[in-house]
Amino acid sequence: KVIGTTSATIVYTYRAMPSQTAKFKLLFTAGKEETNKACYLQIYNVAGNTNGPYLVFDASGNIQYYNGSTSITLQTYSANTAYDFELTIDVVAHTFDILIDGVSKGTGLVFASSAMSSLTGIRVVKPASQNFVFHIDRLRVQTYVSPEPTLV
Repeated sequence: KVIGTTSATIVYTYRAMPSQTAKFKLLFTAGKEETNKACYLQIYNVAGNTNGPYLVFDASGNIQYYNGSTSITLQTYSANTAYDFELTIDVVAHTFDILIDGVSKGTGLVFASSAMSSLTGIRVVKPASQNFVFHIDRLRVQTYVSPEPTLV
């Protein structure tokens, strides 16, 4: 649970993950307690402070992704609702695919920055005057296997 309650321009919480330099999956459950305050979820390179996949929970109830210049709406979200996210991230191509609750919301989406060779962490960022309560749970990093195994 991340609570953004200071007046600082940017406040964030950071969680390190094993350095990823190829294709991998990032799975997690996330949601906010309100829809009228924004927060950002960034998968990034700590050393270079550069962003790969960059998700926005905006102040109008939309989940968006930011491509470095524009925010594009993927779907709406409701307060106090948990959503399951699955990102297939390709660090070499600087792109990712995203599923929310098992539904594809975009493929080949570009990173916010392409100036990186690895991703090493995930953080939740609070813009100025946007106090919020954000929940993120069951964060998992998986090696990508192609083709994915199937159950019989």
